[in-house]
Amino acid sequence: MTLPPSSPDDEWQQIDSIVLSWIFATISEDIFQITYKPNATAYNVWQSINQIFHDNKESRILQLEEEFSSIIMSNKTVTQYCKHIKNIADGLAEVNNPIPEKSLVLQTLRGLPNEYQSLINVITHLEPFPSFSKTRFMLLLEEMRMTKTKSTTSHTALMATNPNSPNPSYSSYGNDAYSGRGRSGRSRGGCGWGRSRWQHNHHGSWNAHDTFFFSIHKFI
Repeated sequence: MTLPPSSPDDEWQQIDSIVLSWIFATISEDIFQITYKPNATAYNVWQSINQIFHDNKESRILQLEEEFSSIIMSNKTVTQYCKHIKNIADGLAEVNNPIPEKSLVLQTLRGLPNEYQSLINVITHLEPFPSFSKTRFMLLLEEMRMTKTKSTTSHTALMATNPNSPNPSYSSYGNDAYSGRGRSGRSRGGCGWGRSRWQHNHHGSWNAHDTFFFSIHKFI
C-alpha cells in the first residue's frame, strides 16, 4: 500500500474510502477500536494493523510452537487430531515460521498412544519418508482396523459371559426335544432308536437319516 498524495483529489478520496471500508469489514471489533481514527486514510489504518501483528508475531510463534511440541492425540479421533496439528502448522506458516514436512510427521507420530506403536515403526522406516497426507491416510486405516477388532472382541466377550444364550445357528428343535427317549428307550413299533438319531448334527441341520426316523416317529 502506497502513501497518500500530498493533495488528494476527489477520485482518490473516493477510492480510499472504498479500501478503508473493505479493511474495516474484514477485521475484528477489537482491532477496529484500536486502529480507527477520524479522517484516517486506508494507508494509516493498514500501517496500524501491521504494527499490531508485528508486535505480536514473536509471542504468537512461541505460543504455537509450545502447543505443537506438546500436542497428543488423547481421546481425539485421527481426523480431529490431524486437523489440530495442521491448524497449528498453518498458524506458524502465517507468521513466517513454517514447520518442515518431516517435522510435522514426526510430531504427529510422537503424540500417538501406544496402541499405534506398530504402525509408528512402519512409518518411520518407510523410504522415501511419507508426507503428512500419506501419514494421515495410514492412521485412518489403522483406526478403522482397531475399531473393527474392538467390536469383534466385545461381541466375543459378551457371548462368553452369557453361555446359556441361544445360538442362532441352531433350529428351534433342541437336543432334548427329540433325544430319542421313549418309554423304556424304544418306540411304539418296537424299533429301537438311540439318542443320536434325534439330535441336531454339529452343522445345525437335520440330515437324511434323521429325517427318515422323524417321519417314522410321526406316523407310528
